[in-house]
Amino acid sequence: MTHGLVASPVAGGADVPTSIAAGGADGTVWVTGYTASHVRGNNYATFAYDASTGRTEWSARYDGQQNGGDDDPAGIAVSPDGSKVVVTGRSYDATSGGTDFATVAYKG
Repeated sequence: MTHGLVASPVAGGADVPTSIAAGGADGTVWVTGYTASHVRGNNYATFAYDASTGRTEWSARYDGQQNGGDDDPAGIAVSPDGSKVVVTGRSYDATSGGTDFATVAYKG
């Protein structure tokens, strides 16, 4: 087995992982977290990695309904076959000045 470091810089600000999941027959590993920007606030950043090579298979970002507010993922779940990935957390709501749940589903 080969051990290594996989780095996925997302933006110029801080990139903070918050949750990890593995699944599917192909051994994909998913990591979600947020990327911080002084202009757009925090945004979800989710990556899928090939577990054997560390290669990034895909990535996605979520910038919420209120661009510029903080969107912070808290958890990630993967369907047993790896075909669906669900990320959930909080998203800024400019109308109320608070936060709402924000759940995003991706094809694995």
